[in-house]
Amino acid sequence: MPTVIKRGGHREPYDRTKVRRSALLALTKRHALAAETIAEAVREHMLGRGGATDITTEEIARVMLDRLRRVDPLAALRYESALLHLTHPRQLLDLARRAARGASAR
Repeated sequence: MPTVIKRGGHREPYDRTKVRRSALLALTKRHALAAETIAEAVREHMLGRGGATDITTEEIARVMLDRLRRVDPLAALRYESALLHLTHPRQLLDLARRAARGASAR
């Protein structure tokens, strides 16, 4: 079973329900059905890693954020703002501006 390496360095078994719950939170009142798709994308990413059994929370977050950006850019913004532990509205505004520039480049 894959192991997740947490930010503090401790390890715990991978739990797909946690990934799905995080996606559901980001997608609240938006595209809740996409949460399962995002959880599946993380699972596929883990399977495609050549048998590696450890994965960091940062790597899981990158995969989730990438998929959220494709499904719902606003949900991606919510998720990323939580990941970054923003403390001031200006930080959220800066993040939203960067997201808007990235979306217009696509």
